[in-house]
Amino acid sequence: MSNRIYYAIIVVAAAVAITLFALSIERYEEEKNHGWSQLALQNPYLAAVRLAEKAGMVVDTFDSYLTPKEMESFGTLFIPDSGHLISSRRADELVDWVDAGGHLIVGAQNPSASNVDWVLNYFGISASYGESDDGTSFESEKIGSESAASGDDSGPDSQVEADERPFSERLEKHNQQIRSGDRESRTKSLSVRERILEFERHVPQNRMTSLEFTGVDGELRVYFPSQVVVDHPAISDPSFSEVAEYEVIYAGGDQFGTRFIQVDIGAGLVTVLANPSIFGSNYIGYFDNAFLWETLAFNGERLGILHGSKMPSLGQLMWTFMPETVMSFLVLLMLWLWRQLPRFGATHRLHYQTRRSILEHITAAAQYRWRGGWQTELLEPLQLEIQKRAERQIPAYSRAEPNEKLRILAAAASISPESLAAALQAGNGLSEEKFLQTVKVLQRIKDSI
Repeated sequence: MSNRIYYAIIVVAAAVAITLFALSIERYEEEKNHGWSQLALQNPYLAAVRLAEKAGMVVDTFDSYLTPKEMESFGTLFIPDSGHLISSRRADELVDWVDAGGHLIVGAQNPSASNVDWVLNYFGISASYGESDDGTSFESEKIGSESAASGDDSGPDSQVEADERPFSERLEKHNQQIRSGDRESRTKSLSVRERILEFERHVPQNRMTSLEFTGVDGELRVYFPSQVVVDHPAISDPSFSEVAEYEVIYAGGDQFGTRFIQVDIGAGLVTVLANPSIFGSNYIGYFDNAFLWETLAFNGERLGILHGSKMPSLGQLMWTFMPETVMSFLVLLMLWLWRQLPRFGATHRLHYQTRRSILEHITAAAQYRWRGGWQTELLEPLQLEIQKRAERQIPAYSRAEPNEKLRILAAAASISPESLAAALQAGNGLSEEKFLQTVKVLQRIKDSI
């Protein structure tokens, strides 16, 4: 029997063994919750974005108040926290956009925040903490809003129970659930639909907010998972005189306060929510929250969501407000690098031609004329300068006779006419001593005029 037959038998036996092993394995599927994705952690309103995109809308999300520059292309703009607008200029631009026909959905910022609320202050709306059934205020407890913003999937029923207990008892129960693992086992045992139904069964009726809208059949039942309430003088005082710029047209809430306010301004609309987490990924699936989101946000073809207040970098701010300065700096940097970078190729030597100074030229010309006996050419420039200066400085000099000129000039220079005549008429054939004496006399005459 050849080796090929042995190899074929080994391959068939191995295939049969692998097949029997695969058939003996029991297969089952198990779902594991790995928590929020990175995109969901960055945008706590990702579920609302997906819902709007499924309806065919174009959704733009931003995490900086400088990013949405062309707001006129938005039909609706959702700002979960009114504190994200950190300047009055940006708030004025937003009001102008609403006045032109836009719909602004804004959530009231935390009442304990120290930032100025430019949007709510413009419309005279205030935000505060409401009261529970027993009259206890919630000034130091932010129930539900922080967990919803952070993406904490802590379980709906525990959240509702926390609304009815003191903070210390809620914290103790939370720690016990973590230690015992009861909450994890209960979450695994319930499906998503069952968790939603369990949550809705435990919500008290006095915490429900009913809203009615034109074109929507029936009431929308919404649960705001915090004790924050909003208020406006026009809600409690029917005789309140509305300002000309805007008008409060609708308000709704539960037993503990107003949770929902709509303001009509120009051709647009402003919707103020006591807690924007009803549209967050944690709560949008409960009650009629998703239907309310569709009713409010699906206006036009483009929706903008400003879900953060990330401060731009210094470079982005400079490029936005001072592009000329940035470009000038880049040009200077390129020139500096070009100057500092080494040159390539052979070194080109510069040959400088040595030149004499003007004083050396004058000295050489004077020595040349002195050796040639041309002393008249050396004295003539100084003699002519004296004549020109005398004509300018002495009024009667230019009209006088030659002898009179000598007398006038001698009197002005305080020398004898003979010495003056000898100096002005000196020429060739002078000795070195006589030449220097003549030059001194001419220089004294020139300085004295």
